[in-house]
Amino acid sequence: IIPFFVAWVHEHKAARPGNDVLQRQIDDWMDDFDAEQERKARERQAAMGEDGWTVVARAKGRKRTREDDGVKVMTGGVATNAAAAAAAKEKEKSMLGDFYRFQRHEKRRNELAELRQRFEEDRRRLAQLKAARNFKPY
Repeated sequence: IIPFFVAWVHEHKAARPGNDVLQRQIDDWMDDFDAEQERKARERQAAMGEDGWTVVARAKGRKRTREDDGVKVMTGGVATNAAAAAAAKEKEKSMLGDFYRFQRHEKRRNELAELRQRFEEDRRRLAQLKAARNFKPY
């Protein structure tokens, strides 16, 4: 039993790198990661420098992953084409009017006023129909 155990321990240790090898791998990975982050930061600065504007987005709700092109992909396996369609719809919606909050409030207020007006018209029409009915038992 003991020789088998010793062989197993040697096999286990051989499959795992030493601390110095592991540290070297981690350092290489961190260098690559830092270089990638610096590259992305330079790209963002270059994109911002073209027109001078910085896009600020408010994130609400649960955490989502965002790809570089702005497509929101929720964690949990959302299909890519569905995410692209949602992004296109959101972009189209943002390109339309109602940029300011007061415009959205005004639009909603106008919709409610229109609904109330249609409700009153329907109520008047029903009252006329009820008045026009005659009770004819025979």
